[in-house]
Amino acid sequence: MLQLKSFNIYDKLIILFIALLSLGVIGGAFQPVRILVVCCMPFMYAYFIKHKGVLRAYRFELLFFVFWWLWAVVSLLWARVPVESVKHVVYLTINFHMFFMLVWLANRAHYPQKAVLDGWLLLFVLTIPVALYELWFDVHLPMAVQESDMMMNFGYEVLERRFASVTYGNLNGYNTILCFLLPFVLLNVLRPQASKMPAFMAWALLLCLCYLVVSNSSRGAIFCLAIGLCLFGLYYLKQGKGVLVLLLVAVVMAVYAVQHFDDLFGVILNRFEAQGLEDDGRMENIAYGWDAFLNSGMMGIGAGNYMPVMEWDYGLEISAPHNLFLEIGVQYGLFIMVAFLGMLWRIWSKARVNQNKLNRQFIVVALCVYPFSHIINSAYLLSGSMWLLLASMYVLADERYNTVK
Repeated sequence: MLQLKSFNIYDKLIILFIALLSLGVIGGAFQPVRILVVCCMPFMYAYFIKHKGVLRAYRFELLFFVFWWLWAVVSLLWARVPVESVKHVVYLTINFHMFFMLVWLANRAHYPQKAVLDGWLLLFVLTIPVALYELWFDVHLPMAVQESDMMMNFGYEVLERRFASVTYGNLNGYNTILCFLLPFVLLNVLRPQASKMPAFMAWALLLCLCYLVVSNSSRGAIFCLAIGLCLFGLYYLKQGKGVLVLLLVAVVMAVYAVQHFDDLFGVILNRFEAQGLEDDGRMENIAYGWDAFLNSGMMGIGAGNYMPVMEWDYGLEISAPHNLFLEIGVQYGLFIMVAFLGMLWRIWSKARVNQNKLNRQFIVVALCVYPFSHIINSAYLLSGSMWLLLASMYVLADERYNTVK
């Protein structure tokens, strides 16, 4: 079991970097995680100038980000709302640096993969008290978009909907973070533990994650949870660990869910049967987004133009895309979209040859839930969490970071 004193300053910076995501939308444009990136840019550039070999391993990502950024800047020429489009380009610039900042820190850290895992676990632990307080007392932080006493209805069934949005502004924002956390929490249970207490805490975090996902009642998040738990059960049994422990936890979860979430599960099940993972607003976005994509010659309608185009040209009341792939493809075009999918393929390619079995299993879970975790919320490209998740997957997939320095 690694002690905190075994970490160097860069390991601790990785943990801090990721944990700052727990502050959500606090600070607005000047979110602490963005400020940290800007402050560290000179040191990151100095390191990469001195160690050009590090960037050679990321030539694809570097060239892709440069091309993406240039195309976003060019698209400002036909911006519908110039201020909004400039904001998208600025955030995109910071987020590209955010990706490479984690790469820089990982190359300087002693235990980069352990630090990445601990950072995501700390992020989760920091959000738990606020989330539980919201769910139990229906009291929310000032930045919450939804209000207390919210009702959930489907057909003739009406339920009071308790929810947790923590610092993320809306419940879908926190649902997305919970889905991002899922592979890390599962990895924490699968990895060897030095004693019973860390193992107990790992299971406790997993049970807490399940409770929060079900309580927030997002179809996309519950689908991600189901996929993750199925793969987790398979990997857990392959490790030859106690089947009784797995069965006991499963029985406890099932009994608790039936007793405490009976009505909620009924509504969620009805929504799944009638709508699956889609609804009318999302389907309209997909249909009109595809039309806008084709009308742009598959080159994209431009940075920050998605919502204005959906509102002004297609008359949509719900113009938020709720889909990362719509955000990328419709705004930036086919080439950017294909290259982004290429990044996901490169993660899998790196993991496939990684000798660390747990890391390979983590990447399988992360990639399997990835498409569904990115259709829950909107503004993924503006959010630092999406980019840090992507960079974290790179670090855990790449066997160069397996070795202790």
